Amino acid sequence: MSGNAKTESVDAKVRVTVSRDKLSADIEILPPAEDGSPPTEDALRAALSAAKVSFGIDETQLKKLYTFPVYNSVFTIARGVPPENGVDGTIEFHFDTSDNAGAPRERDDGTVDYRDLGLFHNVEADVVLATITPPTPGKAGMSVLGTEISAKHGRAVPSPVGKNVYLDEDNTLLKSKIAGQPAVTSGKVSVSETLLIKGDVGNATGNIDFVGNVRITDNVLTGFSVKAGGSIEIGGVVESANLTAGGNISIKGGMRGSGRSEVRCNGSLTAKFLEGCKAVVYGNMKASSLIGCDVICAHKMDISSTPGVIMGGKYVVGSDVAAYNIGSVGGAVTELEVGVPAIFIQRGEEVQRELLKINAEMAKLDRLISLLREHEAAGRLTGDKLATYESALRTRDELDFSAESYRSEYKMIMDEVDTANTGHIRCGGTLYENVRIAIGSLRLVISDRHQHCNIYSRDNQIQFGTF
Repeated sequence: MSGNAKTESVDAKVRVTVSRDKLSADIEILPPAEDGSPPTEDALRAALSAAKVSFGIDETQLKKLYTFPVYNSVFTIARGVPPENGVDGTIEFHFDTSDNAGAPRERDDGTVDYRDLGLFHNVEADVVLATITPPTPGKAGMSVLGTEISAKHGRAVPSPVGKNVYLDEDNTLLKSKIAGQPAVTSGKVSVSETLLIKGDVGNATGNIDFVGNVRITDNVLTGFSVKAGGSIEIGGVVESANLTAGGNISIKGGMRGSGRSEVRCNGSLTAKFLEGCKAVVYGNMKASSLIGCDVICAHKMDISSTPGVIMGGKYVVGSDVAAYNIGSVGGAVTELEVGVPAIFIQRGEEVQRELLKINAEMAKLDRLISLLREHEAAGRLTGDKLATYESALRTRDELDFSAESYRSEYKMIMDEVDTANTGHIRCGGTLYENVRIAIGSLRLVISDRHQHCNIYSRDNQIQFGTF
Protein backbone atom coordinates (compact mmCIF):
# COMPACT_ATOMS: atom_id res chain seq x y z
CA MET A 1 0.00 0.00 0.00
CA SER A 2 2.72 2.48 1.03
CA GLY A 3 4.63 1.90 -2.14
CA ASN A 4 1.60 3.00 -4.12
CA ALA A 5 0.97 6.26 -2.07
CA LYS A 6 0.71 9.42 -4.21
CA THR A 7 2.87 12.49 -3.21
CA GLU A 8 0.89 15.73 -2.86
CA SER A 9 1.81 18.49 -5.35
CA VAL A 10 3.10 21.85 -4.03
CA ASP A 11 2.60 25.06 -5.92
CA ALA A 12 5.37 27.66 -6.27
CA LYS A 13 5.65 29.97 -3.25
CA VAL A 14 6.35 33.69 -3.33
CA ARG A 15 8.33 35.43 -0.57
CA VAL A 16 8.44 39.27 -0.35
CA THR A 17 10.91 41.03 1.95
CA VAL A 18 10.75 44.78 2.70
CA SER A 19 14.01 46.57 3.58
CA ARG A 20 14.42 48.16 6.98
CA ASP A 21 14.26 51.67 5.54
CA LYS A 22 11.11 50.76 3.56
CA LEU A 23 12.77 52.04 0.37
CA SER A 24 12.95 48.69 -1.44
CA ALA A 25 11.26 45.30 -1.56
CA ASP A 26 12.74 42.02 -2.77
CA ILE A 27 10.89 39.03 -4.18
CA GLU A 28 11.92 35.38 -4.25
CA ILE A 29 10.03 32.46 -5.85
CA LEU A 30 10.41 28.98 -4.40
CA PRO A 31 9.92 26.30 -7.07
CA PRO A 32 6.80 24.12 -7.22
CA ALA A 33 7.07 20.41 -6.34
CA GLU A 34 5.37 17.28 -7.63
CA ASP A 35 3.77 18.91 -10.60
CA GLY A 36 2.77 21.98 -8.57
CA SER A 37 1.72 25.14 -10.39
CA PRO A 38 4.22 27.86 -11.37
CA PRO A 39 3.65 31.37 -10.03
CA THR A 40 0.83 33.34 -11.55
CA GLU A 41 0.46 37.08 -11.78
CA ASP A 42 -2.30 36.94 -9.17
CA ALA A 43 -0.05 34.98 -6.84
CA LEU A 44 2.76 37.49 -7.21
CA ARG A 45 0.49 40.46 -6.64
CA ALA A 46 -1.16 38.75 -3.67
CA ALA A 47 2.27 38.29 -2.08
CA LEU A 48 3.09 41.96 -2.63
CA SER A 49 -0.27 42.96 -1.17
CA ALA A 50 0.26 40.71 1.84
CA ALA A 51 3.59 42.47 2.45
CA LYS A 52 1.75 45.83 1.99
CA VAL A 53 3.99 46.77 -0.96
CA SER A 54 2.00 49.19 -3.13
CA PHE A 55 4.43 51.83 -4.46
CA GLY A 56 7.28 51.74 -6.94
CA ILE A 57 6.54 48.23 -8.23
CA ASP A 58 8.69 47.25 -11.19
CA GLU A 59 5.96 46.01 -13.56
CA THR A 60 8.44 44.86 -16.17
CA GLN A 61 10.27 42.68 -13.69
CA LEU A 62 6.98 41.38 -12.32
CA LYS A 63 5.83 40.30 -15.79
CA LYS A 64 9.10 38.48 -16.44
CA LEU A 65 8.72 36.56 -13.21
CA TYR A 66 5.27 35.23 -13.93
CA THR A 67 5.99 34.71 -17.64
CA PHE A 68 9.43 33.07 -17.28
CA PRO A 69 9.78 32.23 -13.60
CA VAL A 70 13.25 32.14 -12.08
CA TYR A 71 13.39 30.15 -8.85
CA ASN A 72 15.53 30.54 -5.73
CA SER A 73 16.83 33.93 -6.79
CA VAL A 74 16.17 37.30 -5.19
CA PHE A 75 15.02 40.24 -7.31
CA THR A 76 14.25 43.80 -6.33
CA ILE A 77 10.62 44.23 -7.22
CA ALA A 78 9.84 47.68 -5.83
CA ARG A 79 11.76 50.85 -5.09
CA GLY A 80 10.64 53.80 -3.06
CA VAL A 81 11.73 57.45 -3.40
CA PRO A 82 14.25 58.53 -0.75
CA PRO A 83 13.64 61.88 0.92
CA GLU A 84 15.89 64.82 -0.03
CA ASN A 85 17.03 66.81 2.97
CA GLY A 86 17.24 70.56 2.55
CA VAL A 87 20.59 72.36 2.33
CA ASP A 88 21.60 74.56 5.25
CA GLY A 89 21.85 78.28 4.65
CA THR A 90 25.30 79.85 4.36
CA ILE A 91 26.88 83.24 4.87
CA GLU A 92 29.78 84.62 2.84
CA PHE A 93 31.66 87.54 4.32
CA HIS A 94 33.01 90.27 2.06
CA PHE A 95 35.64 91.51 4.50
CA ASP A 96 38.58 89.78 6.09
CA THR A 97 37.49 87.93 9.21
CA SER A 98 40.66 85.89 9.59
CA ASP A 99 43.44 86.28 12.11
CA ASN A 100 46.05 86.55 9.35
CA ALA A 101 46.16 90.34 9.35
CA GLY A 102 49.29 91.96 10.64
CA ALA A 103 51.63 91.01 7.81
CA PRO A 104 53.38 93.85 5.94
CA ARG A 105 51.71 94.73 2.64
CA GLU A 106 53.56 94.33 -0.64
CA ARG A 107 53.52 97.41 -2.87
CA ASP A 108 52.86 97.28 -6.62
CA ASP A 109 56.58 97.55 -7.31
CA GLY A 110 57.34 94.49 -5.18
CA THR A 111 58.76 96.33 -2.19
CA VAL A 112 57.26 95.84 1.25
CA ASP A 113 55.59 98.49 3.38
CA TYR A 114 56.38 97.46 6.94
CA ARG A 115 54.09 100.16 8.34
CA ASP A 116 50.99 98.98 6.49
CA LEU A 117 50.03 95.86 8.40
CA GLY A 118 46.40 95.66 7.26
CA LEU A 119 45.15 95.26 10.82
CA PHE A 120 42.11 97.46 10.39
CA HIS A 121 39.41 97.23 7.76
CA ASN A 122 37.32 100.12 6.47
CA VAL A 123 33.85 99.97 4.97
CA GLU A 124 31.57 102.72 3.71
CA ALA A 125 27.91 103.13 4.58
CA ASP A 126 25.52 100.79 2.70
CA VAL A 127 28.34 98.55 1.52
CA VAL A 128 27.55 94.81 1.41
CA LEU A 129 29.29 93.07 4.29
CA ALA A 130 27.99 89.56 3.69
CA THR A 131 25.78 87.56 1.35
CA ILE A 132 23.33 85.13 2.97
CA THR A 133 22.11 82.08 1.07
CA PRO A 134 18.75 80.93 2.48
CA PRO A 135 18.25 77.24 3.38
CA THR A 136 16.34 75.01 0.99
CA PRO A 137 13.25 73.02 2.09
CA GLY A 138 13.41 69.27 2.26
CA LYS A 139 11.54 67.10 -0.25
CA ALA A 140 9.56 64.19 1.21
CA GLY A 141 10.11 60.67 -0.06
CA MET A 142 7.78 57.68 -0.48
CA SER A 143 8.23 54.17 0.89
CA VAL A 144 7.34 51.02 -1.03
CA LEU A 145 4.49 50.70 1.42
CA GLY A 146 2.98 53.89 0.01
CA THR A 147 3.68 55.99 3.08
CA GLU A 148 5.42 59.38 3.01
CA ILE A 149 8.96 59.63 4.41
CA SER A 150 9.56 63.05 5.87
CA ALA A 151 12.67 65.08 5.01
CA LYS A 152 14.70 67.52 7.09
CA HIS A 153 14.57 71.15 6.08
CA GLY A 154 17.83 73.09 5.81
CA ARG A 155 18.72 75.23 8.80
CA ALA A 156 18.86 78.99 8.41
CA VAL A 157 21.98 80.92 9.32
CA PRO A 158 21.53 82.43 12.79
CA SER A 159 20.81 86.13 12.50
CA PRO A 160 24.14 87.93 11.94
CA VAL A 161 22.69 91.39 12.58
CA GLY A 162 24.70 93.29 15.16
CA LYS A 163 25.24 97.00 15.78
CA ASN A 164 25.08 99.40 12.83
CA VAL A 165 24.18 96.78 10.21
CA TYR A 166 20.95 95.83 8.48
CA LEU A 167 19.47 93.26 6.10
CA ASP A 168 17.98 94.15 2.73
CA GLU A 169 14.34 93.42 1.87
CA ASP A 170 15.15 89.86 0.76
CA ASN A 171 17.18 89.16 3.91
CA THR A 172 20.07 88.02 1.72
CA LEU A 173 22.44 91.01 1.84
CA LEU A 174 23.91 92.28 5.09
CA LYS A 175 24.86 95.95 4.80
CA SER A 176 26.56 98.56 6.93
CA LYS A 177 24.54 101.50 8.23
CA ILE A 178 27.64 103.62 8.72
CA ALA A 179 31.24 103.98 7.61
CA GLY A 180 33.50 102.19 10.04
CA GLN A 181 35.25 98.97 10.98
CA PRO A 182 33.38 95.66 10.59
CA ALA A 183 33.95 92.74 12.93
CA VAL A 184 32.35 89.39 13.74
CA THR A 185 31.77 88.61 17.40
CA SER A 186 29.87 85.50 18.49
CA GLY A 187 28.36 85.22 15.03
CA LYS A 188 27.13 88.81 14.96
CA VAL A 189 28.48 91.36 12.48
CA SER A 190 28.86 94.88 13.80
CA VAL A 191 30.38 98.05 12.42
CA SER A 192 32.09 100.44 14.79
CA GLU A 193 32.35 104.11 13.93
CA THR A 194 35.27 104.42 16.36
CA LEU A 195 38.51 102.48 16.06
CA LEU A 196 40.00 101.97 19.52
CA ILE A 197 43.77 101.45 19.72
CA LYS A 198 44.71 100.25 23.19
CA GLY A 199 48.31 101.32 23.58
CA ASP A 200 50.66 103.04 21.15
CA VAL A 201 50.47 103.49 17.41
CA GLY A 202 53.79 101.99 16.40
CA ASN A 203 55.33 98.82 15.04
CA ALA A 204 52.59 96.65 16.52
CA THR A 205 49.81 98.51 14.71
CA GLY A 206 51.44 100.09 11.69
CA ASN A 207 49.95 103.25 10.24
CA ILE A 208 46.28 103.90 10.89
CA ASP A 209 43.90 104.83 8.07
CA PHE A 210 40.26 104.63 9.18
CA VAL A 211 37.03 106.01 7.76
CA GLY A 212 35.50 106.80 11.14
CA ASN A 213 36.80 108.11 14.46
CA VAL A 214 40.10 106.93 15.96
CA ARG A 215 40.77 106.80 19.68
CA ILE A 216 44.30 106.01 20.86
CA THR A 217 44.80 105.43 24.57
CA ASP A 218 48.55 106.09 24.57
CA ASN A 219 51.06 107.60 22.12
CA VAL A 220 51.75 107.94 18.41
CA LEU A 221 55.39 107.03 17.90
CA THR A 222 57.95 108.55 15.57
CA GLY A 223 57.51 107.92 11.87
CA PHE A 224 53.91 106.70 11.97
CA SER A 225 50.73 108.31 10.71
CA VAL A 226 47.09 108.38 11.72
CA LYS A 227 44.33 109.26 9.26
CA ALA A 228 40.67 109.38 10.21
CA GLY A 229 37.56 110.28 8.28
CA GLY A 230 36.12 111.44 11.59
CA SER A 231 37.88 112.68 14.70
CA ILE A 232 41.15 111.63 16.36
CA GLU A 233 41.56 111.43 20.13
CA ILE A 234 45.01 110.69 21.57
CA GLY A 235 45.51 110.01 25.26
CA GLY A 236 49.27 110.42 25.26
CA VAL A 237 51.83 112.36 23.23
CA VAL A 238 52.54 112.49 19.52
CA GLU A 239 56.16 112.21 18.49
CA SER A 240 57.44 112.99 14.97
CA ALA A 241 54.30 111.69 13.31
CA ASN A 242 51.53 112.89 11.00
CA LEU A 243 47.84 113.27 11.84
CA THR A 244 44.97 113.88 9.41
CA ALA A 245 41.32 114.07 10.44
CA GLY A 246 38.05 114.90 8.76
CA GLY A 247 36.77 116.09 12.14
CA ASN A 248 38.43 117.30 15.34
CA ILE A 249 41.80 116.32 16.79
CA SER A 250 42.47 116.14 20.52
CA ILE A 251 45.98 115.43 21.88
CA LYS A 252 45.97 115.15 25.62
CA GLY A 253 49.75 115.04 26.00
CA GLY A 254 50.79 117.37 23.19
CA MET A 255 52.89 116.96 20.07
CA ARG A 256 56.65 117.18 19.51
CA GLY A 257 57.23 117.33 15.79
CA SER A 258 60.97 118.06 15.57
CA GLY A 259 60.19 119.83 12.30
CA ARG A 260 59.00 116.58 10.66
CA SER A 261 55.35 116.42 11.69
CA GLU A 262 52.14 117.68 10.20
CA VAL A 263 48.70 117.80 11.76
CA ARG A 264 45.72 118.61 9.59
CA CYS A 265 42.04 118.63 10.49
CA ASN A 266 38.77 119.91 9.06
CA GLY A 267 37.46 120.51 12.56
CA SER A 268 39.16 122.00 15.61
CA LEU A 269 42.47 121.10 17.22
CA THR A 270 43.00 120.85 20.98
CA ALA A 271 46.40 119.95 22.39
CA LYS A 272 48.40 120.52 25.54
CA PHE A 273 51.26 121.87 23.41
CA LEU A 274 52.74 121.82 19.91
CA GLU A 275 56.47 122.02 19.26
CA GLY A 276 58.13 122.04 15.85
CA CYS A 277 54.96 121.10 13.98
CA LYS A 278 53.12 122.18 10.89
CA ALA A 279 49.37 122.46 11.52
CA VAL A 280 46.48 123.24 9.19
CA VAL A 281 43.25 123.65 11.13
CA TYR A 282 39.96 124.60 9.50
CA GLY A 283 38.20 125.09 12.82
CA ASN A 284 39.44 126.64 16.07
CA MET A 285 42.69 125.84 17.82
CA LYS A 286 43.40 125.61 21.54
CA ALA A 287 46.67 124.77 23.33
CA SER A 288 48.76 125.90 26.28
CA SER A 289 51.89 126.58 24.19
CA LEU A 290 53.10 126.78 20.60
CA ILE A 291 56.84 126.68 20.05
CA GLY A 292 58.50 126.90 16.64
CA CYS A 293 55.42 125.87 14.69
CA ASP A 294 54.04 126.70 11.25
CA VAL A 295 50.28 127.07 11.78
CA ILE A 296 47.33 127.95 9.60
CA CYS A 297 44.12 128.25 11.62
CA ALA A 298 40.95 129.28 9.80
CA HIS A 299 39.16 130.65 12.86
CA LYS A 300 40.25 131.45 16.45
CA MET A 301 43.48 130.43 18.15
CA ASP A 302 43.39 130.33 21.96
CA ILE A 303 46.77 129.83 23.68
CA SER A 304 45.81 131.46 26.95
CA SER A 305 46.00 128.44 29.28
CA THR A 306 49.10 128.27 31.49
CA PRO A 307 51.82 128.84 30.38
CA GLY A 308 50.08 130.38 27.37
CA VAL A 309 53.21 130.83 25.20
CA ILE A 310 53.57 131.46 21.47
CA MET A 311 57.28 131.47 20.71
CA GLY A 312 59.00 131.24 17.35
CA GLY A 313 57.40 130.15 14.09
CA LYS A 314 54.65 131.51 11.88
CA TYR A 315 50.92 131.62 12.61
CA VAL A 316 48.24 132.60 10.09
CA VAL A 317 44.86 132.93 11.79
CA GLY A 318 41.47 133.68 10.31
CA SER A 319 40.11 135.52 13.31
CA ASP A 320 41.49 136.31 16.78
CA VAL A 321 44.57 135.17 18.70
CA ALA A 322 44.67 135.03 22.49
CA ALA A 323 47.84 134.19 24.42
CA TYR A 324 49.66 135.11 27.63
CA ASN A 325 53.23 135.59 26.30
CA ILE A 326 54.09 136.11 22.63
CA GLY A 327 57.72 135.86 21.54
CA SER A 328 60.63 135.28 23.92
CA VAL A 329 63.24 137.04 26.04
CA GLY A 330 65.84 136.02 23.46
CA GLY A 331 63.92 137.66 20.66
CA ALA A 332 62.87 134.55 18.76
CA VAL A 333 61.26 135.57 15.46
CA THR A 334 57.53 134.99 15.87
CA GLU A 335 55.16 135.89 13.05
CA LEU A 336 51.45 136.45 13.63
CA GLU A 337 49.08 137.17 10.76
CA VAL A 338 45.41 137.58 11.71
CA GLY A 339 42.15 138.42 10.01
CA VAL A 340 42.65 136.11 7.03
CA PRO A 341 39.22 134.81 5.90
CA ALA A 342 38.88 131.06 6.36
CA ILE A 343 37.76 130.50 2.77
CA PHE A 344 41.01 132.01 1.50
CA ILE A 345 43.07 129.88 3.84
CA GLN A 346 41.33 126.72 2.67
CA ARG A 347 41.46 127.49 -1.03
CA GLY A 348 45.04 128.73 -0.79
CA GLU A 349 46.06 125.41 0.73
CA GLU A 350 44.27 123.50 -2.02
CA VAL A 351 45.92 125.57 -4.74
CA GLN A 352 49.37 125.10 -3.23
CA ARG A 353 48.87 121.33 -3.06
CA GLU A 354 47.81 121.22 -6.71
CA LEU A 355 50.82 123.29 -7.71
CA LEU A 356 53.13 120.88 -5.91
CA LYS A 357 51.60 117.93 -7.78
CA ILE A 358 51.85 119.69 -11.13
CA ASN A 359 55.45 120.74 -10.52
CA ALA A 360 56.37 117.15 -9.66
CA GLU A 361 54.70 115.86 -12.85
CA MET A 362 56.42 118.52 -14.96
CA ALA A 363 59.81 117.60 -13.48
CA LYS A 364 59.27 113.96 -14.53
CA LEU A 365 58.22 115.01 -18.01
CA ASP A 366 61.20 117.33 -18.36
CA ARG A 367 63.54 114.44 -17.65
CA LEU A 368 61.75 112.25 -20.20
CA ILE A 369 61.72 115.00 -22.84
CA SER A 370 65.42 115.65 -22.32
CA LEU A 371 66.21 111.97 -22.84
CA LEU A 372 64.06 111.75 -25.97
CA ARG A 373 65.73 114.85 -27.39
CA GLU A 374 69.05 113.06 -27.09
CA HIS A 375 67.57 110.21 -29.15
CA GLU A 376 66.31 112.78 -31.67
CA ALA A 377 69.78 114.31 -32.01
CA ALA A 378 71.21 110.84 -32.62
CA GLY A 379 68.55 110.07 -35.25
CA ARG A 380 66.97 107.31 -33.16
CA LEU A 381 63.62 108.98 -32.47
CA THR A 382 61.28 106.75 -34.47
CA GLY A 383 58.13 104.69 -33.97
CA ASP A 384 56.89 104.45 -30.40
CA LYS A 385 59.59 106.80 -29.12
CA LEU A 386 58.43 109.52 -31.49
CA ALA A 387 54.82 109.08 -30.37
CA THR A 388 55.91 109.23 -26.71
CA TYR A 389 57.90 112.39 -27.38
CA GLU A 390 54.98 114.16 -29.04
CA SER A 391 52.61 113.06 -26.25
CA ALA A 392 55.04 114.26 -23.57
CA LEU A 393 55.33 117.69 -25.22
CA ARG A 394 51.53 118.05 -25.37
CA THR A 395 51.13 116.99 -21.74
CA ARG A 396 53.91 119.35 -20.67
CA ASP A 397 52.12 122.28 -22.33
CA GLU A 398 48.82 121.33 -20.66
CA LEU A 399 50.45 121.12 -17.24
CA ASP A 400 52.21 124.43 -17.77
CA PHE A 401 48.87 126.04 -18.60
CA SER A 402 47.26 124.52 -15.46
CA ALA A 403 50.16 125.68 -13.29
CA GLU A 404 49.88 129.22 -14.60
CA SER A 405 46.15 129.17 -13.87
CA TYR A 406 46.77 128.03 -10.29
CA ARG A 407 49.51 130.63 -9.79
CA SER A 408 47.14 133.33 -11.00
CA GLU A 409 44.43 132.14 -8.63
CA TYR A 410 46.86 132.04 -5.73
CA LYS A 411 47.92 135.62 -6.42
CA MET A 412 44.26 136.69 -6.35
CA ILE A 413 43.83 134.91 -3.02
CA MET A 414 46.86 136.62 -1.58
CA ASP A 415 45.60 140.00 -2.82
CA GLU A 416 42.33 139.37 -1.01
CA VAL A 417 44.23 138.36 2.12
CA ASP A 418 46.24 141.56 2.01
CA THR A 419 43.06 143.66 2.00
CA ALA A 420 41.65 141.91 5.07
CA ASN A 421 42.03 144.01 8.20
CA THR A 422 39.94 142.32 10.87
CA GLY A 423 41.07 140.23 13.77
CA HIS A 424 42.64 140.92 17.16
CA ILE A 425 45.74 139.76 19.02
CA ARG A 426 45.21 139.70 22.77
CA CYS A 427 48.28 139.30 24.94
CA GLY A 428 47.58 138.87 28.65
CA GLY A 429 51.26 138.92 29.66
CA THR A 430 54.27 140.11 27.64
CA LEU A 431 54.58 140.85 23.94
CA TYR A 432 58.32 140.58 23.24
CA GLU A 433 60.63 142.23 20.74
CA ASN A 434 60.98 140.79 17.25
CA VAL A 435 57.36 139.64 17.07
CA ARG A 436 56.14 140.40 13.57
CA ILE A 437 52.46 141.25 13.28
CA ALA A 438 50.30 141.46 10.16
CA ILE A 439 46.66 142.44 10.03
CA GLY A 440 45.65 142.34 6.38
CA SER A 441 48.10 144.50 4.44
CA LEU A 442 49.34 146.22 7.61
CA ARG A 443 52.70 145.11 9.00
CA LEU A 444 54.49 145.86 12.26
CA VAL A 445 57.68 144.55 13.85
CA ILE A 446 57.62 144.89 17.65
CA SER A 447 60.73 146.71 18.88
CA ASP A 448 59.73 147.30 22.52
CA ARG A 449 58.03 145.03 24.99
CA HIS A 450 54.36 145.53 25.70
CA GLN A 451 52.32 144.31 28.64
CA HIS A 452 48.65 143.25 28.73
CA CYS A 453 47.81 144.56 25.27
CA ASN A 454 45.10 144.22 22.67
CA ILE A 455 46.34 144.69 19.07
CA TYR A 456 43.96 145.51 16.21
CA SER A 457 43.68 147.68 13.10
CA ARG A 458 41.93 151.02 12.85
CA ASP A 459 42.25 153.92 10.44
CA ASN A 460 44.66 151.88 8.33
CA GLN A 461 47.06 151.49 11.27
CA ILE A 462 47.89 148.79 13.78
CA GLN A 463 46.68 150.02 17.17
CA PHE A 464 47.46 148.99 20.76
CA GLY A 465 44.77 148.96 23.39
CA THR A 466 44.46 147.55 26.91
CA PHE A 467 43.86 143.84 27.40
